[in-house]
Amino acid sequence: MQKIKLPSTIDPIFAADKGLEYRGFCASDQFVRIAESVESDIDVFLLFRIDEKQRAFIKGHANVDLKLTCQRCCCTFLYHLKTEYCFIPVTSGTYDKLSETCRGLYDFIEMNEAGELNLLSMIEDELILSIPAFPVHEDKDCHLVFTKMGEDLVKEQEKKSHPFSVLSRLKKK
Repeated sequence: MQKIKLPSTIDPIFAADKGLEYRGFCASDQFVRIAESVESDIDVFLLFRIDEKQRAFIKGHANVDLKLTCQRCCCTFLYHLKTEYCFIPVTSGTYDKLSETCRGLYDFIEMNEAGELNLLSMIEDELILSIPAFPVHEDKDCHLVFTKMGEDLVKEQEKKSHPFSVLSRLKKK
C-alpha cells in the first residue's frame, strides 16, 4: 500500500461501508498543539470497518518522533511515540444511548453536523494523550549522575548492626 497524505476530514460511515484503509502521513505543521515538539512527519494507519453489530468503527495507529524535555536532567531528547486507537463515530447526543458493551470496546468520537470527522484533530488528540506525563531518558542515556535510592537504603541498613544481633550471640553460647 502506497503512503499518501491523509485527508483532513472524512465521512467515517461511508469509509466503513467501503472498507477503506489509509496508510499515510501528516505533515508536522498541521498539528498546532504539538508542532514545536514534533521532529518528523506523523506516520498514520487508519482502518474503517463495520463490526458484527453493524456499527462503523475506526481502528489505527500513529507514530511520531518528539523532542521532549527529560524531567530528571532537563535536557531534550528524542522520544518515539506510538499510539493505537479504536473509535466508534457518534452524533451529538447519541453517546448516552449506546449500550454498556459498546463502551468497553470502543472510545467514542463525535462527528460534526455534516457527518464528518476531523482526522487531524482526532490523531493529534490521541498523540497528546499518549505523551508520558513525566518523560525521562533511559537510565543509561541520562546525563544526570544518580544512584538508585533503593540500593543506597539497602547498603545503609546492611552497615547498621541488627538490634537483635546481641541475642544471636547469646544463643550461640
